Amino acid sequence: MSSDSEIDVVGVEEEQNPTTSSRVKKAYSIEKKIEVIEFAKKNSNHAAARRFGVSRSSVIDWRAQEGKLRESKRINKRLPGGGRSLRFMESDEQLANWVRERRKEKVRVMECSNKRKHY
Repeated sequence: MSSDSEIDVVGVEEEQNPTTSSRVKKAYSIEKKIEVIEFAKKNSNHAAARRFGVSRSSVIDWRAQEGKLRESKRINKRLPGGGRSLRFMESDEQLANWVRERRKEKVRVMECSNKRKHY
């Protein structure tokens, strides 16, 4: 068990949207989530949230996902299937192929050149 000062935050990103409050998003490793789950089982969700500095709803969500978290690789930060799905699969594949071709030719690929590229 780690003390309050030893809590590992894997990644921190500040939100870029100025209309919302200056909230910080934290990404916890699966190993850390399992540690929070174990503490919550022995004590309570509220106590685990206070101890590890996470929201109580996060503790509840992690406890609901416990089986999947234990099955997954412990180095990941999120479960498989997380994140936004692609909206334009075909154009994304075309762009990936174009980038691969350019790299084979040892040509630099930059974001601005992608914007000028016409498929």
